[in-house]
Amino acid sequence: MKKIVEQKMGNETYYKCLDIQDSTILSEKNVFCKTAIIKKGNMEYFMFYDSEMRPISDAFAYVNQTLAEKSYNTRIKAGEALKVLLCFEEMIDKKLQAFTSSDVDAFKYFLHGYSPSGQTMALELKTIRSNDTVNGYLSIYRGYLEFLGVTEHSLFITTGRVRFFDDVFDHNNEAASAHYKKNDRSPKKVIEVPRYISVEEFSTILQHVRQNYTVREEIIIRLMFQCGLRIGEVLGLTADDLVNEKQPNGTYSAIAYLRNRVSDNKDQRAKTCMKVFSTKQYQTDDYQTSGYGYQTVVVPGDLYDLINEYIEDMHSAARDGERSQVRYYNKTIADRVRPSSEYEDDNYYIFINSVGTRLSAVSWNTILREIFEAVGISVDKDKRKNNLNHRFRHGYAMFNVKYLGVKEIELARLLRHSSITSVLCYYQPTISDQIKLKTDFAESLYDIVPSLRRDNICPILNII
Repeated sequence: MKKIVEQKMGNETYYKCLDIQDSTILSEKNVFCKTAIIKKGNMEYFMFYDSEMRPISDAFAYVNQTLAEKSYNTRIKAGEALKVLLCFEEMIDKKLQAFTSSDVDAFKYFLHGYSPSGQTMALELKTIRSNDTVNGYLSIYRGYLEFLGVTEHSLFITTGRVRFFDDVFDHNNEAASAHYKKNDRSPKKVIEVPRYISVEEFSTILQHVRQNYTVREEIIIRLMFQCGLRIGEVLGLTADDLVNEKQPNGTYSAIAYLRNRVSDNKDQRAKTCMKVFSTKQYQTDDYQTSGYGYQTVVVPGDLYDLINEYIEDMHSAARDGERSQVRYYNKTIADRVRPSSEYEDDNYYIFINSVGTRLSAVSWNTILREIFEAVGISVDKDKRKNNLNHRFRHGYAMFNVKYLGVKEIELARLLRHSSITSVLCYYQPTISDQIKLKTDFAESLYDIVPSLRRDNICPILNII
């Protein structure tokens, strides 16, 4: 019988594999998969090594070539899934493409972290995974098999049924993969967005920021709440991206261009814009196409002026500072995507920290948590369930829904989503919203049917 025991050494996981017969250990081996991220220029490469520290070329090629255009987080998740697979392959001395249906079942038990009775492999694992997580891993393994050229495998067998939810077909990865036979059944997920910042809360936050912080903090929260920007889009803004453009009617409007650059850090990405890996892509038609290569957002005039004042003050100080000047030019300069012949100065990221380098998401999140705590807004101390920054974008959405009566199609456009289904999650009233809706409904009903009110009934005279 084979026994596998999960062990920890620092942050690394390895598996002690024992062959046991009649309570006697016949052999023992430690199995692990070592991973490393190597940065060369602007690219990050994911490396995989087996227990003998030999590089695993297939895993390397899949993550770094096939998934090259995917987001960094997607590649990280794929790397984590492959790491577990590679360990299991070594344990049973068989590659995924050769797994039988029984091997896949045994591997699923391994992924879940438990072994049912009657199995020939005993598992003592510390890592427990949910059905959703295991299904997500299986989806990655299907992509890996396709990369390996495998077209027939038990992981590809389907039930022939397609599942529908709420009369709308769900095209996301989890729902689309639900009909695979090897997938585990999992409860239907209710799409939720983080609790939103109300107009009243925003007013309180703004007042606190103006009294205790700099204009940088005010600008950032206003870009998220007034313009609906994600925090990555805010941190990725450069001087080139803010333009005061003349409109067909002769007036001028401040426009923010959202796009990705090779020089961006991971926390400066524009989520729904074209991903770039080379500066040569800047001149392609795709990159120059609105809605794909870039997106635009209108910025209120007073906010645009405030941003320019901030740039003039903070960037001039960083460029002229004896200690911050070198850091500024090494860390804050951004790629210029417009023709360089039009400009004499370098392009730069707008939001910088106290030492003259670009502001990071980590630093900003620390500041935002302090602000939320100071004004008495919950920050989920025990578990970070709600994205604090996204509450402002959600607030932007809810303001448009509640106060301006914006419908799904228009809201999708304002939020720069490609489909209506993507914004349906914003039409979720809070408890306070529900109370107000029900109160308004009751009052309207009383106006239409006055006799509903008890005080309109004539008192009954009790005669003894």
